[in-house]
Amino acid sequence: AFVLNGKIYHVLKPLAGPTGEAQIILVEREGKQFALKLYFPGFSPEKGVARIIWNMDFEWIVRLKDYGSTLTEGIVREFELMEYLEGTSLAEYHLEEDHEKMRRIALQAAAALAYLHNSGLIHKDVKPSNFLFRDKENTELVLTDFGISTQTEDKSLPHRTTQARTP
Repeated sequence: AFVLNGKIYHVLKPLAGPTGEAQIILVEREGKQFALKLYFPGFSPEKGVARIIWNMDFEWIVRLKDYGSTLTEGIVREFELMEYLEGTSLAEYHLEEDHEKMRRIALQAAAALAYLHNSGLIHKDVKPSNFLFRDKENTELVLTDFGISTQTEDKSLPHRTTQARTP
């Protein structure tokens, strides 16, 4: 179990293999399931990014339920608690030349990125595996993984970044 900001969450199973920066774990509290991103020691999300994501209410951006730090096996680790997305990732999804599905998915992805940029954030790790479907039927696409995202100083100015993790 994990204690996150005073609330106990029970571990159900790993959701994915460890990434370069965190573990993703399915947890449960009071019958509700959540995805817990538990950052490895030395890694942490930018606090300003977490605050912005926390306040977002846009259907194609993952809903952040809580964030902060927790003591795990004697080590303080940062965490993000998010809604549990039941569908597959866009990397695993097969479009099978369905042009209407392609159009719908492209519009949802573009809307998520536009909303993010208009909110003053740059994702910096846009790839198919960071888009998941909220539902088992794979109809509602959601942008996830803001671990290396940054805030822009001024939305009207170009922003240059040098950090890259995924080719």
